[in-house]
Amino acid sequence: LATAKMMDLVAMSGDLELLIWLHEAGAACTSAAMDGAAMNGHDDVVIFLHSMRTEGCTIVAATAAAVHGHASIVRFLLERRTEGIQPSLRFKVPHGEHTTLSVCSSTHLEAVDLVAATVELTDAAFKTIAKTAGLMALQHVYTCGYLKKMTKPLLELAVATQDHAMLRYVLGCIDHENPRAPSDGEWLPPDAPRETVSIESLRDGVSPFDRWEHCNVMELAALNGDMTSLKLLHESRLRVGSSRAIVYAAYRGHMDVLEWLHKHRSDGCDEDAMALAAARGHYDVVRWLHEVYGLWRTHAALATAAYTGHLAMVMYLLDVPTGGVDTWTDPADENSGLGAILPARDGYLGGSWSDYVRGSAVYWAASQGHLEILQLLVARGHEMPPTAMNEAVENGHLHIMRHLHESFDQRCNRRSIVDAVLKHQIDVVAYVLSHHCWQRGSPMLDDEESDITLHMLLVATARSGRLDILELVCGAFPIHLPTQLPRRVSERMMIRAASYGHLGMLQHLHNVCGFKWTSVVQEAAIRRGRKKVLRYLSTLGPADTSVYDVDDRDLWREMNDFIVSMTVVDGHWRARSMYN
Repeated sequence: LATAKMMDLVAMSGDLELLIWLHEAGAACTSAAMDGAAMNGHDDVVIFLHSMRTEGCTIVAATAAAVHGHASIVRFLLERRTEGIQPSLRFKVPHGEHTTLSVCSSTHLEAVDLVAATVELTDAAFKTIAKTAGLMALQHVYTCGYLKKMTKPLLELAVATQDHAMLRYVLGCIDHENPRAPSDGEWLPPDAPRETVSIESLRDGVSPFDRWEHCNVMELAALNGDMTSLKLLHESRLRVGSSRAIVYAAYRGHMDVLEWLHKHRSDGCDEDAMALAAARGHYDVVRWLHEVYGLWRTHAALATAAYTGHLAMVMYLLDVPTGGVDTWTDPADENSGLGAILPARDGYLGGSWSDYVRGSAVYWAASQGHLEILQLLVARGHEMPPTAMNEAVENGHLHIMRHLHESFDQRCNRRSIVDAVLKHQIDVVAYVLSHHCWQRGSPMLDDEESDITLHMLLVATARSGRLDILELVCGAFPIHLPTQLPRRVSERMMIRAASYGHLGMLQHLHNVCGFKWTSVVQEAAIRRGRKKVLRYLSTLGPADTSVYDVDDRDLWREMNDFIVSMTVVDGHWRARSMYN
């Protein structure tokens, strides 16, 4: 059956023959049909929809047609319809999740003239025109007087697109607009008086950051390694440099840009330059930042080099002084990933959402499995953090874990071994369980410590679906699952195995361990669409009574499987039994 969206997409693709067939068949469409046809330059479709249909269009139609340079459609819509055009030339693409056939236009200037005769275009509109139609269109709107003054967004557009002809033109216009006495000093065009920014103005593309006082466009040229733009901006004497320029050049490894900035600019350099260079593996840049630019080593730089496993860089940084102080932004003992202020990213660090890391280099070497770097750092006097074992276990680095346990008697916490189970790190799980190398918790947990650890591991194992891990867990704890496990734990194992579709685990738990199936186990399979599990459950006969309430939201929040709840008993904090 034809849907309204289908007819919209046919119109947007310009298939007039099929559109007429749908029309005669009584199919429906929406205003997105004409909006999209206008955007894509399908004149005949726009005329047909206007003449033969009643859905009409929105302000998007003429706006999108103007942006894409379809002058004939703009003229038709402005003459025949009343929806008008958006002064900012901003619009939401109809059915933007789909790609439809569009016509390439060569009438951008005519379209701009039609729009300018109808509405007063905003600065956001001129940026859109220049971005879509290029320098020729920018020269046209400026020469015709539609654009009164060059703006910061237009300068940024020229630099971002590395359009050097446009950049020269914009800089020339800015210079012409602002006559001043000859001077070597840097300057900026005057900003208009500040106005209150409203929600409506933000929707129209007006931003408080579009003021000249916020212009640091040289940093974007540095990020792109665009020496031509850097030189043009520097020669213009516009005050558009920033301390991020060297940072961004270091991040991308643009050594020529770094040398030029050091020689010609004095904008400074932010603290994260060395760490970002280390994150991207730019060893030559790290050396340059210290040997030429004079930066001290930061804890973050060494930690990041250790994280990435760059041995040569770590060895070099160990001989670079730190300046003797820690700062609140660069602590030596706070292990965390950090996101940097970047206009564009070349990917995140490893599997994290971070651009670099800070804290203990030993910790990060352990977390990523870099044993040689870990040993080097310890030999050079870096302290082994007590949490290093957790990272090695969770990430499956058996060689690191053995070293930490056998050389430093380190033990992992309960959560890290649970995570290793969930990640199917069987070698790590086997070592931890066979050597009993997990640490005891707080004294307030001692009464329930063994049970808590066992119950968490069993539920995690059911979620993993690994029968070999289940065998390891049962071998490490003196328990007979069929008779000694509380119902709240055994049923939770069944629920998680069903939820994840682990039929083999579910069959083992029922047939070998004697765990009962319940309506909540069935509900878990239904929620995840586990058809094989549901077929199996249907062969088991009547369901047993559940110890859980199917409407209990906490049951379905799987993160709660590994959270210890506390209660006060006789004036002392004690851990609750799991899953009560």
